[in-house]
Order: sequence, then C-alpha cells, then structure tokens
Amino acid sequence: MAITLSHVQNILEHPDEPKYQRFKPTNPNIKRLLVDPKGSLEFARALGFNPEVEKFQPLYVFNAKRHMQDLRIGAEILKEALERELTKEEVEERRKKEEKAIAAAQVEKIKQAFLDDRKSRTLQERREREVREARAQVAARRSSLPPASTALSRQMPGSGHTLNGGPVTIDEGQNADDADDDDDDDD
Repeated sequence: MAITLSHVQNILEHPDEPKYQRFKPTNPNIKRLLVDPKGSLEFARALGFNPEVEKFQPLYVFNAKRHMQDLRIGAEILKEALERELTKEEVEERRKKEEKAIAAAQVEKIKQAFLDDRKSRTLQERREREVREARAQVAARRSSLPPASTALSRQMPGSGHTLNGGPVTIDEGQNADDADDDDDDDD
C-alpha cells in the first residue's frame, strides 16, 4: 500500500511528467510490491491505470485527463487505510511486547521459585546436619562417662562410722550383717 500511495502522490505532485504515469509489471520490485499483493493491481486499475503494450513490454499507463479525480479519491482512501494498518501494526507490536514481558515474568517467577527451593533445601540440610552433630556430641559424652553401677548399693543410716570411731567398710560379697560382726570382734 505504501508503494501505491507514493506512486499516486508522485503523479499528483507532478501531473505532467510521463515517467510517474506508468509502471512496468515485469520490474521485480514493482512485481513484488504492487502486482503480487492481492487486490493491489485491481486497485491501480480502479485509480485509472490501464494495461498497454509498448515495444513488446507490458505497461500500466495512467490517463490523467479522465481519471485525476479518481486518483485524488484513491490517494485519500490509501492514506486512511495505511493509517489504520499502521495502528493495527502498533497494536500488534504492543501485544507481542506484552506477551514477551509476560513470558519473561513467568520465567523469572519459575527461576525465583527454583532459587527459593534451593535456599529452603539448604536451610533444611543445615538444620539436619546440626541435629546430627548435636546427637553425635551427646553420644560421645555418654560414651566418655563411666558406666553407671548396676549393683545395688545399700546405704547405711548414720555417718558410716562404728562406735569406736573407725570407718565402716563393706567388702563386696559380704553382706552388711557380717561386716558388723567383724567390727564387734575387734572390741
């Protein structure tokens, strides 16, 4: 559309120059931009470009005497259509940018969730390691303490001295009554 509009504006600005009033449909750029797009060649025909052949070359020639008013109207239509198309392209471009921003935000959110998971796992592993170390220290302390006596020790009432002031000793394998008898023999 932009090529058609620029071609039409050239004719309107220079109505007496014949180079602007014709185009070759065999030119690769003209073919790609003006002939191949759907409906553009029909629009050029409606503006007043008629097919002709000169020296075995196909041309589209504008008849300025009969179609100048059609050309002005067509130029205005092209301007409006081009503005709408540009607006659509801007909206589409904005939508694509928003989609990219949303996708980037989702990627960042996933990345942050992954990092948070790694942090929580690291904290959990640290806590578990500290608990294991504390249990190992408690077990080491218990193993370094002498084992508690399994034999029942009988406590004797009193200060543990005999009447004559000597200390009372109990040999293992003897019971307390026998020990008292031994002390009595000394008297």
